[in-house]
Amino acid sequence: MLLFLIALSTSQAADEPQAKVDPIVVTGRRIDDAEADLKSCLARQCKPNEDIDATLRLAETQLMAGKYRDARTTLLAALKRNKDEARAYPIPVSDLYRANGKVAAHLGFDKDYYSSTWGIYRTLKHGLPSEDHRKFTALMEVAEMMFRTRGHERARHYYDRVSDEARRAGRPDIAAIAQLRSAIRHLPPGSDMQIRAIERIAEMDGTQMRAPVLEAKVALARIAYSKGDEANAEILQKQLAAFDIKRPILIYSPPYRMVQREMDSGSDFAFPFG
Repeated sequence: MLLFLIALSTSQAADEPQAKVDPIVVTGRRIDDAEADLKSCLARQCKPNEDIDATLRLAETQLMAGKYRDARTTLLAALKRNKDEARAYPIPVSDLYRANGKVAAHLGFDKDYYSSTWGIYRTLKHGLPSEDHRKFTALMEVAEMMFRTRGHERARHYYDRVSDEARRAGRPDIAAIAQLRSAIRHLPPGSDMQIRAIERIAEMDGTQMRAPVLEAKVALARIAYSKGDEANAEILQKQLAAFDIKRPILIYSPPYRMVQREMDSGSDFAFPFG
């Protein structure tokens, strides 16, 4: 009877019309096509911003294909062509420096990573209006580069510099964000020193300080969850709800613990799998 029911069930399932599934189409850009676009751009003596856009598309395609050194060659050639256009095209040239810096860091060329990151800052500082906030963002990138190449103390020094310059420029919100990120990334994790520094930002008032206060409260909630202090974390989480945030923010995700076990491989040898 059991075999009959199984056979009947299988037969009924086979008779049911299959739901139509739309095919999944994966699209990508071929390196040859991106390379041809760049060559065509250069042949017609296109503007520097068009040259840089075509260069970045080619470099991205090369990176996706795992050709990191080819991407580096592409970016270095574009920098040689366009670095003198920084004043006229500050944003595109800074993007070129940023891409070159990231590839250089990935390949371990710290000297090039160092100079390219400074190139972002110099390009934006001299090419944008004095009140444009993006020069401060670029200096924060310098701070993170300093951490990777020089350590925590140098990174904190440059975050302090961002804070001082932003305060003088009348941007206390950017000054607070610089102080906050310095504390989050470059003070001992979960230490009293770190928590006090973050709390100072979280207690600030004023509409202008909304962004740093929000970021500080999220950081405190994450620290509380990581320490198992769920009561304090939930209080902070309720405070975050008052910000009426339109997009979800991941506050905390517990670490996954992989259990190692022996799996029968069907041979005389057993191999551990995580």
